[in-house]
Amino acid sequence: MKSTLTYPSRRARLCHAGLFFGVFLSCTILPAQVKPDSTAPVPEKLDDETIVLSPFVVDDTKDKGYQATSTLAGTRIRTDLRDVGSSISVVTGEMLKDLAATNNESLLTYAINTEVGGPRGNFSGGVKTGTYQEQNLFVNPNANTRVRGLTNADNTRNYFISDVPWDGYTVSRVDLLRGPNAILFGLGSPAGVVNATTNDAILTSNKGRAEATFDKYGSQRYVLDYNQQLLPDELALRFTLLENRQQFQQDPAFSNDKRGYSALKYATKFLNKNGNHLTLTANIEKGEISSNRPRTVTPSDQTTAFWDPISQGGVEKKTFNFVSQGLINDQTVYNHSLTFGIPGDILQEVNSNNQPSWDKSTLDAYRAYRADGSVINDLHDQISNSHGGIFPAGNIGPGNRAVLNNFTTFAGSAGLPFAAFGSYANKTLTDPSVFDFYHKLLDGDNKREWNNWTVYNIDLSNTFLNDQIGYDLGYFRQHLRSGGWSALGWDNTIYLDINENNLDGTPNRNVGRAYVQNRNLDNNSETISDREAKRLQVFGEYDFAKKHDGVVARVLGLQRFTGVVSEEGVKTDGRSFYNAGLDPASLALISPSARITGAPVNNGIDTGYRAYLSGDLRNQSSASGSNLGSMPSFLPNSGGAVNLYHFDNTWIAGSGVGFGDPWANPQDPTNIRGPYTQANNPANYRGWVTTPVNVVTAWDSQSVNGQSARDYLTSTGSLNEFNVNSQVAVYQGYFWDRAIIGTYGYRRDRARNYAFQTSDRNGNSVASTGEADLNPSTYNYSNSKGNLQYLETTTKNWSVVAHVNRLFGHHDPLPFNLSFSYNDGENFQPLAGRLDAFNQPLAAPSGKTKEESVLISTKDDRYSLRLTKYKTQVLNGNTTADLSPFYYGVEGTLADGATYARQYRGGAAAYADYTASGGDANLLQNSILPAWFQFEKDLQAKFPAFVKAWINKDGKSSWGTDSNNFGGTYTSAAAPAGFSLTEDSVSKGYELELTANPTKNWRIAINGSKTEATRSNVPGEAFKSVLSFITDKIENTDAGLIPGWWAQNTFGIRNVGYWTSIYGPWLQVNALNGQSAGEVRQWHGNLVTNYDFSTGSLKGVGVGAGYRYESKAIIAYAPMVNADGSYGINLDAPFYAKANNNIDLWLSYERRLSKAINWRVQLNVFNVGGKNELIPFSASVDYAKLQGVTTFTPTTVIPMKASAFTIHQGMSWQISNTFEF
Repeated sequence: MKSTLTYPSRRARLCHAGLFFGVFLSCTILPAQVKPDSTAPVPEKLDDETIVLSPFVVDDTKDKGYQATSTLAGTRIRTDLRDVGSSISVVTGEMLKDLAATNNESLLTYAINTEVGGPRGNFSGGVKTGTYQEQNLFVNPNANTRVRGLTNADNTRNYFISDVPWDGYTVSRVDLLRGPNAILFGLGSPAGVVNATTNDAILTSNKGRAEATFDKYGSQRYVLDYNQQLLPDELALRFTLLENRQQFQQDPAFSNDKRGYSALKYATKFLNKNGNHLTLTANIEKGEISSNRPRTVTPSDQTTAFWDPISQGGVEKKTFNFVSQGLINDQTVYNHSLTFGIPGDILQEVNSNNQPSWDKSTLDAYRAYRADGSVINDLHDQISNSHGGIFPAGNIGPGNRAVLNNFTTFAGSAGLPFAAFGSYANKTLTDPSVFDFYHKLLDGDNKREWNNWTVYNIDLSNTFLNDQIGYDLGYFRQHLRSGGWSALGWDNTIYLDINENNLDGTPNRNVGRAYVQNRNLDNNSETISDREAKRLQVFGEYDFAKKHDGVVARVLGLQRFTGVVSEEGVKTDGRSFYNAGLDPASLALISPSARITGAPVNNGIDTGYRAYLSGDLRNQSSASGSNLGSMPSFLPNSGGAVNLYHFDNTWIAGSGVGFGDPWANPQDPTNIRGPYTQANNPANYRGWVTTPVNVVTAWDSQSVNGQSARDYLTSTGSLNEFNVNSQVAVYQGYFWDRAIIGTYGYRRDRARNYAFQTSDRNGNSVASTGEADLNPSTYNYSNSKGNLQYLETTTKNWSVVAHVNRLFGHHDPLPFNLSFSYNDGENFQPLAGRLDAFNQPLAAPSGKTKEESVLISTKDDRYSLRLTKYKTQVLNGNTTADLSPFYYGVEGTLADGATYARQYRGGAAAYADYTASGGDANLLQNSILPAWFQFEKDLQAKFPAFVKAWINKDGKSSWGTDSNNFGGTYTSAAAPAGFSLTEDSVSKGYELELTANPTKNWRIAINGSKTEATRSNVPGEAFKSVLSFITDKIENTDAGLIPGWWAQNTFGIRNVGYWTSIYGPWLQVNALNGQSAGEVRQWHGNLVTNYDFSTGSLKGVGVGAGYRYESKAIIAYAPMVNADGSYGINLDAPFYAKANNNIDLWLSYERRLSKAINWRVQLNVFNVGGKNELIPFSASVDYAKLQGVTTFTPTTVIPMKASAFTIHQGMSWQISNTFEF
């Protein structure tokens, strides 16, 4: 397929002309120029080099300790940091070395106003608040950052956006830019940029470095770096190798990182003379990371309630026999049971619709109701079992056994105070004696992440007239394949088996055992991305002070202009796939009517796994001391034949027995749950049988139906292509003896965004079937069904810096240097294919920042203090909250309501089920149905674009027609592909940075911040207006009483199913709009210091320390009862996570082993004296303290308690040896 990432021919000619014109000038014209001015800059020294440094390259030779002097981040041209108005911090090589920082995870905890996730991180990161999912963070933890409490920063490599995680083995400097900056990236993250500058080859010497690092957990890290002159002072080659076998505290978590890096530098002497400099640099890195990263959230707890009292949602050690009645209708029936016979007692069973799902779980049991609607032993529905069985038509319905419910569902079912307001969060484990989450990875060896890449960068810089004019041509290319799979996926819950019998009535030998499971195994994913960027940068400057005398020269000073023309693009191919499924022949055997020709069907391939972690725990007095194991290894490397044990619903009673004929149930002679028909009699069916089937896994090498096993098992596929053409103009003027520096940047970006999500193999939405059509004839970047958007933006960035001392000239009366600065920046974030609730394109997220700073430094620059007041805004950004239940809930509510309303109005047999369950048929006919259809009419009238985009019947936008067939065709409601929930956010506060070199051996860096970050306009105006309307109708009219979730439900759709999962959170989101963003700690403070002894008996010894402070963080607010009786948020009753303190220490020793070899050893101890601890990030009402309270007033303070926790790692150490030669 032809790439679109090419320059238009005119621009290509411009770039080529610039290159050849520069070479021509260097070779012919410029040698004849006049002698350079005697005031020209003295050549600068880079490492061992005595060559002139290009203005397109940062100069780190002037860095002193932790104090950097220049950056490219402000203007794209090397500029003194003191002359830049933007908020830029530089982490020097000295600080990286002292902190033993090699990536974002190990560095950014010490960066100003920046957070990073991970075992040693300082926030929970992108963990979803409702489900506590974190699997999306495993593949690229380098991106799990947050700046100024807003969102994650862009990661760049030599100022090219890159998805490859940087590593310190070839990086000696990291620039941190906070806030949007149009000069660097008009389109990018409004939070800022984390730029890693890779090492160049050295022209003037041969040198090398070898490192070996080991740590407390058995990690081994090896680095070999060598630079070789090929032509002295002219051509050099550098290569660097890394092997990092990292182990973690959680066993068996690991990360194996292997990389190779090569850099070439060429500065031909023939062209580098007479004030002209031409340098060619190139580098390439190939790498691969294979990992099974640790989890930072403790497992969700659906186990310990087994021992809890009934009054607190427990079951008091009760187990249950749901199949003793012998009634398929009243059993919670799995339709199939598939056993692999592999280690770890992994049993695979099904969940619904006569399709095999390798699972032994409560896959469809989202609510805890018996078949007759009653609760069990007054346990407030803490027991969850779906009412599956044989329906009158003879088809088997969904069936499951019992499970202890999660706390959120229990609270809603039990009607606990404030449950309708969403004030109860699911619990995660806090007792490591139940499961040692500090030292064990719940997944065991059943999870993997991978990153494989090649990235290269070529750069040609050419300057003339002693660096007064010049150009730079840059090219960047990246190919990355990344992904991950997990047997558990997002479900990190530990359950307890409380079923005494199997579904076929035999005794359950696993009763009382703890287990883990997964029911959505298509959440494995892989993404292939290709990035390409081309950039031409030109600059020119004129220094009046060097060319002229007098007032004009002093006033006009130095004038510099920079222009950039660039084209950047990225293509991504993202796919989700199942771990395993059945082959087409087996699917046809199991369910021929549902099978799509040549493809697996959704229910047939929706596989799941269960693994037991313990023996029988019923004799214990509590969950404490269970010492559960990790998930045992079990996933097969390849598929094959297995036996499917399932219930065969073939009718064997003969034609003389009808489905609807009466049947006397011997288990219920008084018809408490009757009346019964022959359809309920299990003797009329063939019953439990074994059928051989063939299994396909994603790792099989053989093809299936003419495609790879992975493609056969792929459930979704998404293609995205983004291209942007940019023109940037930057002016920087140094006025009045360089006392006033003004910078103005103007940027114009023209972007093209294409997004395509493939259909299934019959052309239907993938959401309806689950198998992706990957045929190249349709799955390509030119499919007309894709969403194509164009975006054109203009952004500006301007700043002014005033150096007060320079205004006084040679008569400076101040004992210190004093500077003031102001910065105003903006940018846009190009997010492809985003649509609002009305299926209309959303405007691009935009960022704006305003910063006012004062800089004070000593005359010798050994001490420097910068204080900044800032305000950064992000408008129309993707929401940082986990709001996916909102649109799932809307989809389910509308679909269920529309479907059942039409079945009842059509005269379907569902009436019998409804009245048999205690429903009032007259109320349904005369009030509920009219109210529902009026609701549909009103919704259609008020939001026609929403109905057109979301409501679908038989592939068309329609509510559908009445059906006289109970269980017939179903009205679906689905968000349009690309639907996005948005928010606005603002962060404001203060930032302080102090760097000091009190002596030549002592270096200090201190930074701190005060941050207030708030979110508003969640979840976006369009969806907010729709959901507000739907909420009013469902809650305040009889439309909310329409049966939903299942046809004979008499509680009404407002009280069960999808609606109850979103109503409370929706009220909370509205109440919290304008309040603090989650986990924002108002105060941060960091200190890093090191002292090297250069004389005496301690010569060569270095000692250092790092200290971090983070104030308490609001993670929830208590609910309250308003004066009108409604629920609200008590802003005077926030619930906090406690403040954190962390100390790191290091000790080093350095000496020469010979004239050619220098040795350095360094011991780092992290979190000195710290113990493993839990940091809460979610809280809910403390129900135990509310027992007995029946009346609530606006002055009642509702008690809260932490409910979910991340793991903060205790003390650890690492030791490194470095040999330089």
